[in-house]
Amino acid sequence: MKVLILVLCCLSACLADYSKQEIKAVMKAGKQCMKELSIPNDDDVIERVLYNRGAKQTDMEYMVCAMKKLELMDSEGNILPEPIVQFLADKYDTDKVRRLVTKCVKQKGDVLERTWKYYQCFFNQMDFEL
Repeated sequence: MKVLILVLCCLSACLADYSKQEIKAVMKAGKQCMKELSIPNDDDVIERVLYNRGAKQTDMEYMVCAMKKLELMDSEGNILPEPIVQFLADKYDTDKVRRLVTKCVKQKGDVLERTWKYYQCFFNQMDFEL
């Protein structure tokens, strides 16, 4: 329990650049996905994925789960550009986000592979800071 509280405190500090609404939504979806995927409470997958801090291709199962819960991906695993733009709109330039997401969403492969390629594209091509 102490570890979970420590992780949540660290995440709160690390997530300062996201809006309160975004943090609340990400944490809710993240906790649900960690439970569903049997990811230990002390795992820092939420921080790794949000800030590209050592995220691995193996984290994409979590990413798919979270994106679906946040309605950023449909039930078939297709990433939905406009909901992502709207999700980030209250803190980031909508036009920049839209250009980036539209460019990165065009990936081939299965759901996990497309998600990984999208993720890499998003962070490698991003011209604004999270």
